[in-house]
Amino acid sequence: MSKKVYNIFASILLCSLLLVGCSSGNTPKVDNTSKNNTFSGSYEKDIQTFKSSFVKKAPSIDEYENSMPPPYASEIEYESDGLKLKAWVLNDPKDGNKYPAVVLMHGGFSFDEGDWYVAEDYIDRGYVVMTPMVRGENGNPGDFEYFYGEVKDCIAAGKYLASLPYVDENNIFLMGHSAGGSLGVLASLTDSPYKAIATNGASYGTEIYFEQRKERIPFEYNKDEIHIRSSYEYANSMKTPVYSFVGKDDIGVMYLSEEFEKQAKKFNAPYKLTPIVGDHNESLDKAIQLSADIFDSYVEKK
Repeated sequence: MSKKVYNIFASILLCSLLLVGCSSGNTPKVDNTSKNNTFSGSYEKDIQTFKSSFVKKAPSIDEYENSMPPPYASEIEYESDGLKLKAWVLNDPKDGNKYPAVVLMHGGFSFDEGDWYVAEDYIDRGYVVMTPMVRGENGNPGDFEYFYGEVKDCIAAGKYLASLPYVDENNIFLMGHSAGGSLGVLASLTDSPYKAIATNGASYGTEIYFEQRKERIPFEYNKDEIHIRSSYEYANSMKTPVYSFVGKDDIGVMYLSEEFEKQAKKFNAPYKLTPIVGDHNESLDKAIQLSADIFDSYVEKK
């Protein structure tokens, strides 16, 4: 997704938050009432039992180009939920060593080569990098499910990395930008290969977020469907530490992140919010650098 589209999204989200604040003063907490009364309070249990109802089955509407990876990387297939999905992965250096690794979940709902190059800071720090394309993106099989089945793809990417002979399976991390960050937070709520997760500009799938993205929604628009996609509702389920970096000028996302932080503190969840310089896009490079510092600290704890 282009920076222009990202900035439009951030502006719309900010306007939505201002309207909500003026009208009712409510936080973005989704109504916890379920019409089917099926929710247990555990994301891991609920994501296995809840069946999303889709009114539209189609790929992501985001445009993409069939780019080729650079010569030091390869396009591979990883499997998730019976689907064979594309990703770019750093090539094996063939030196017999095992390296820590990072899955970079891109922003928006399609991948482009710029998403690879923004992750090269990790390569320079000694990490194997994988940039997945999830179901329904870039010609992949499957449909756009909007923070539902894509969580499985996010976890499957880490499992693929763990299977590579040149990757240290005990030191695999995830960094997600924007929509990729939202998937990363959801992945933190269940068992995964990830030792720590970092995000930049995640939205947490709250009702306020979906209200201004209705044209994209493929599922029946009701409280249950939003609930299962909202990490805000499952802060108590967080299993993997999440380090959230948000640009100080990314006002709408900062608001949502601060609300999530309050929710996480109620449950003593391993979540840390760090404001950094920039807006939704300008803050990404700094977030990459800071997340690499954090990942380094975990790798050193052998």
